[in-house]
Amino acid sequence: MAARTGFRLARGSHIVFVDADDRLRPNALKNLHEVAAANPEAAIVLGKICAIDETKGTIVYDEGIRLSDDAVDNFARFCRGDLKAPIAGSLIEASLLRKFDREPFEYPSSMDLAIFGLGLSKRCVQANH
Repeated sequence: MAARTGFRLARGSHIVFVDADDRLRPNALKNLHEVAAANPEAAIVLGKICAIDETKGTIVYDEGIRLSDDAVDNFARFCRGDLKAPIAGSLIEASLLRKFDREPFEYPSSMDLAIFGLGLSKRCVQANH
């Protein structure tokens, strides 16, 4: 409900969801914006994930996912379960989210997967940082 409320109050053309246990790295929004500007057809710009082990003082960077230039191929891989990615920290076209904003609101199971799948059916790109 909090994400839905935030989405409804937002005025921009893109949304970035950051879960309670997530933090954005310095310059994350600037970097996502630059990738989106270079790929205006992209419905989602996937950010890369890093995990911080505070007990060891280490940062482990996720390699990201390998996307094809073919949106249909990406969507087919997603449907087979071969392509997965979190959308937290990614830049998402607000128009994708509007497709799920209905009354009465019934939060679909795995909403992030539904948004990711819809974005893949259009076009997704992976940021290099």
